[in-house]
Amino acid sequence: MVGTCWTLAAAYAYGLAYSRVNVAGLEEYLESIYCVGSCIFLFNSLWTVLGSIITFFFPCTVMVCLYAKIFLVAKQHIRKIENMSHCVNSNDRGR
Repeated sequence: MVGTCWTLAAAYAYGLAYSRVNVAGLEEYLESIYCVGSCIFLFNSLWTVLGSIITFFFPCTVMVCLYAKIFLVAKQHIRKIENMSHCVNSNDRGR
């Protein structure tokens, strides 16, 4: 689940970068700058927010929720094991 979430986020980010939708509205600025060797990777404000949410915050939220669920289940198992060991110890003392 976590791997799938990060894979989809990466695919979205690469698709966004290669489709050039991220520079919509920045055409005049891009034409005005001179780029030799390396260019600045630009995003307009809408795609900056959407990209951050989809490629970082959503996968992190999924991970935190999954790990919290795992933690709660593990905690329940520990309680059950402790209760079983208390029952076994009390039965041994009664003999």
